Amino acid sequence: MDAEVTGADRSKALTALLATAERTIVTDGGFAVAWNAGPHRVIGPVVAPSEEAARELILAAAHGADRDVRIDLLDAYPGLRPWLTGLGPTQGPAPLPTMVYGAHRHPGDRGRYVAPILISMG
Repeated sequence: MDAEVTGADRSKALTALLATAERTIVTDGGFAVAWNAGPHRVIGPVVAPSEEAARELILAAAHGADRDVRIDLLDAYPGLRPWLTGLGPTQGPAPLPTMVYGAHRHPGDRGRYVAPILISMG
């Protein structure tokens, strides 16, 4: 699923991430990974077939977090930003710009790509 939405083989990065993940949720058509990075529970990557599925995956990934939760949202489902802000984060999510070197558009099916691993990793 990751390669479908990102257009890249990130199996090595995902294998390393999954080895340290706090939670991994896989559903029919989607997944979310949650991992601890210092003071944050980071949620990402997230791939979901719908906004409702994305919400369920995000909530499941955040469940039981013993620290503040961080998610860097892409623009797959615009309704997620106000929903997350309504949950009460200390800082509202800002739009996350992305770019591709040497191409005119992003590869893969970006319509299902909810959140990257990290801003710098896509």
